[in-house]
Order: sequence, then C-alpha cells, then structure tokens
Amino acid sequence: MVQFIQQELAPCLTKIETKPLPQSSLEITASCRFPDSFSGFQGHFPGQPVLPAIMQLATVRHLTETIVKHPLALVQYRRAKFKAMVAPQEELFISVQLKPGDKKISGKFKITTSKNRQVAGGNFIFAKQP
Repeated sequence: MVQFIQQELAPCLTKIETKPLPQSSLEITASCRFPDSFSGFQGHFPGQPVLPAIMQLATVRHLTETIVKHPLALVQYRRAKFKAMVAPQEELFISVQLKPGDKKISGKFKITTSKNRQVAGGNFIFAKQP
C-alpha cells in the first residue's frame, strides 16, 4: 500500500527545493498538483471531489522521505489543522522544516494555495525505518 501511495504521489510533486537552516535543520519546498484522475479523490466526495486530509499528510511524509532518502514511519502528527478544501488541479505549495535526528525526524509543515491561502499546517515526528 505504501508503495502504491508513493507511486501516485511522486508525479504530483514538482519544483522540489531544499535550503539549509541553522542548527542542522532543513527547509523543503515543493509545488504540488493533484490531477482529476488521482485516486485520492475517488469517493471523497461524488460530484464534488476534495483531497482528503490523510492524503495531504501522506504528501508531507512522501516529500520528507524523498529528501532524506530513507523510509519513514509516522510517530505522531500534532496540531494538524485543515483550513480549506483542495480541489483537483489546484496548485499547492508545501513547505516542510525538518530537524533530523539519529532515529527520528521532527518538523513542521504548511500547505498553501497559489493565492497564499493556508490549506493545512502542523507538526510531525517520523521514525527512520530500518
């Protein structure tokens, strides 16, 4: 299932950039657009497709895995807020700030639209998988 999600998400992410931050932290930014055919829209909701919050969180994890080049397991999402719905073809910008550790990666994320409207945001902790 994880591999299927990664295959679905990979083509949606473009313009991935990284920038070092103080104290060994890292900022990742990416553009993202989910096509009408994206499987995450199926059944959510018929006649008015909306990207589920769980797919937004999966995108944050996938983006993080892509940059750290290591499979990650979710430990915790905290203070995750979803403030707006995402329609097919809507351009999104994802910003992730990482604080890598030996076994865990913590950080925060923010998802906005091209009009700078916040869609979602929160904190996370991922564990590095063997």
